[in-house]
Amino acid sequence: MIAQYDLVLWLHVVIMGYWLGSDFVLNALTHYFKNAKDMPAAERLKLWDFLLLVDQHPRNALILSIPLGFQLAADLNLSPVTGSALTALWIASVAWFIFIWVLHFQTGKPSYRPLSQMDLTLRYSLVVVLFLIGAMSLLGDGPLMAKWLGAKVALFALVIAGGLGIRHYIAKVYVVIPKLKAEGSTPEVEAVITHSLNWGSYILFGMWAVIVAIGYLGVAKPF
Repeated sequence: MIAQYDLVLWLHVVIMGYWLGSDFVLNALTHYFKNAKDMPAAERLKLWDFLLLVDQHPRNALILSIPLGFQLAADLNLSPVTGSALTALWIASVAWFIFIWVLHFQTGKPSYRPLSQMDLTLRYSLVVVLFLIGAMSLLGDGPLMAKWLGAKVALFALVIAGGLGIRHYIAKVYVVIPKLKAEGSTPEVEAVITHSLNWGSYILFGMWAVIVAIGYLGVAKPF
């Protein structure tokens, strides 16, 4: 029978592949949307809605990576998050996973903004908490019992921060969506779309580099 650690490790690798694969599709759709200036506005907005649906998959992967990572650390006796605390983390992660899908289907409704703010607050909090835990552990003064694991957690916090940066630029596109719907493509609208999606792509490329580094640390355990 396969050991629990090996099963969780396999799932962790699968989730990383799922994350990067969906990111590649998202990046391709982003460039297609950005350059589809001659597409009828109604069709282009359908493409935008599909792009946002695809964007849910990297968010899925990010959330699932957290309990899987802490489960692996617990199985290696490298984390104090064990037992009931680890169970609570799994429950909280499943609840967050459900919440982001509820949030997605509230897009455009009055409830979307307060729910989105709750999600943003959680993500900003995680960036701070995980980076501090990781950095302190990397320096040998934190709760994680391996420096390479501390580095992984600190880098993961940067990935979450990168996702927040991408959301910032997606929000800028949302501002001109009503104008696109009413007037179609205009130089003003296209300037905002091009600038915002280009910067979103730059952040995404940086996130890929960080994710690769995280994978290397998990395999090589260099320090």
